Amino acid sequence: TKLQWTWKEIKRNYHAYIMALPYFLIFFTFTVGPVILSIYYSFTVFNLIEDAKFVFIENYLRLLFDDDIFLTAIQNTLIFAVITGPVSYLLSLITAWFINELPPKVRAVVTLIFYAPSISGGVYLIWKVAFDGDSYGYVNYLLLRYGIETSPIQFFQNEKYVMPLCIVVALWTSLGTAFLAFIGGLQTIDKAQYEAGAVDGVRNRWQEFWYITLPNMKQQLLFGAVMSITQSFGFGDIVTALAGFPSVNYCAWTIVHHLQDYGGQRYEVGYASAIATILFIIMIGKYFRKWGSDMAKLRTRNHKVVLSRSAGGDVGISIFLIIFGLFMFIPMYYVVIQSLKPMDELWTYPPKFYVVKPVLTNFTDMFKAMSNSWVPFSRYIFNTILISVAGTFGNLFCGSLAAYVVSKMKFPG
Repeated sequence: TKLQWTWKEIKRNYHAYIMALPYFLIFFTFTVGPVILSIYYSFTVFNLIEDAKFVFIENYLRLLFDDDIFLTAIQNTLIFAVITGPVSYLLSLITAWFINELPPKVRAVVTLIFYAPSISGGVYLIWKVAFDGDSYGYVNYLLLRYGIETSPIQFFQNEKYVMPLCIVVALWTSLGTAFLAFIGGLQTIDKAQYEAGAVDGVRNRWQEFWYITLPNMKQQLLFGAVMSITQSFGFGDIVTALAGFPSVNYCAWTIVHHLQDYGGQRYEVGYASAIATILFIIMIGKYFRKWGSDMAKLRTRNHKVVLSRSAGGDVGISIFLIIFGLFMFIPMYYVVIQSLKPMDELWTYPPKFYVVKPVLTNFTDMFKAMSNSWVPFSRYIFNTILISVAGTFGNLFCGSLAAYVVSKMKFPG
């Protein structure tokens, strides 16, 4: 029977299940399990003290019909996701494609410049300093100096500026994993295909990109789409750090903030679970409806436009990389020079974009002050390295085993 054959195959391929077991245990424990629990608790009233009380869809009715702030959060979340998701996706793809044209050594340096903001933790706080609401903020200083404004602008206390600035900062930190995946995918394309394309009539860089590059990067494009969608809903920490919790008049309040408010401060776990479930449904729906259709169009659309090389050649690529590179580099440069300034230069007016007398006092003081505290700074460094190394190698090991088994072996399940 089929059942007997299945059991026989399972016993014959037991090593495949053993190899995939670590990853799937972690995946079901920390991903599938919490999702199932969240869905269950979304139908209950639960405050972590009393037993959960089943209330069916009461939480959802309250969310959709009696919570005006949640409706504002949905609107802001969708605006944020619709802009940052596709734009960061396209920026990652186009930037990776342009960088791939550079010599290897130059490509490594430029890749680091573009990738650095996404791995630098809370470095986005430097934007709060740059857009500070007094004349010491660089932007206000420039606006006042050149007579564009007569008084400092309270950027993160003005509804008109909060959302656009948060979106810009989110895009600045968005060239992460998907960006590296695109660069890796571009490196694996066989150069002989471009030579064959030239023989078959491909006449410029854009036709190469459309007919040769994109078809060879379907897996990376799908992975990048998933990462961009996930990332576009996860910029709540940036908004909180820049605009506060909550932002002025809830102008940048998102579903993530609403979830943190009810789950982390009010401890209404049932209601917070309903919020998390709706956020999960929105993310899944956006992926299957929007990005799925975009990928289908990418695979089937016939490109009719023929562009000359002068319309998008080396000069255009260089200009793009210079402008976008400065946008990515200048905030990181500002962080470095601020860390090298002595205390008197930090509060100099007008603020300077360079260091007059660079010192390492800030670094030495940090180690001395933290070493004399209850928890020494060396402990923070050790914990960070330990968690990063263990998490990276554990994820790489378990993920590689599971990926190899799923892609190379045929077995039931």
